[in-house]
Amino acid sequence: MSLIDTIKDDLKEAMNSQDKLKTHALRMVLSEFDYANIASPDSHDDTHAVRVLNSYYKRLLKSLQDYPEGDKKAEIDGEVKVIANYLPKGLPRR
Repeated sequence: MSLIDTIKDDLKEAMNSQDKLKTHALRMVLSEFDYANIASPDSHDDTHAVRVLNSYYKRLLKSLQDYPEGDKKAEIDGEVKVIANYLPKGLPRR
């Protein structure tokens, strides 16, 4: 099963369990995949998906530094934790 298929299945589970944070994070990831596929429609493999996911993960980490303490920062931190679960073990985290 590809990374994108795994994320789609996990999104369905998150929606069924009404996990709003995970649902939001995975929807954003799928949106990033769609955007990347528009930019380069020939890349549909897991290597490309990991590159897109890692790029989004790094942008979220940068956003964490820009926000003051509060609800939005906690939400972004939660998204970072959700997305980190989908990154390969060898990639650096935080």
